[in-house]
Amino acid sequence: MEICEQQKPEPCFSAQEVGKVFTECLKLIEEREKKYGLRWKDEAIGYQWGNIFRKAEGIRYQYERGDFACTDPHDREQLLDLINYTAFVVRRLNAD
Repeated sequence: MEICEQQKPEPCFSAQEVGKVFTECLKLIEEREKKYGLRWKDEAIGYQWGNIFRKAEGIRYQYERGDFACTDPHDREQLLDLINYTAFVVRRLNAD
């Protein structure tokens, strides 16, 4: 499998490029809401922190084994999940 590090992007990203990533994240949220309803993003903040740590550790484990591929849709989804879980925690922190 091809490791992401081998696909070197331009050193600077525009706000528009980052926006495309966030758009992917939002699409994934919509897909998950259809599948799981609202409960998966309204969990307690402690659980959300755990989701971040578990997801990041899983990605790290795959990457270090050389099993993480940018071209694999599942692996890409793992990164989007990490962004979304982080957004859920920030949303919770802002509500406090």
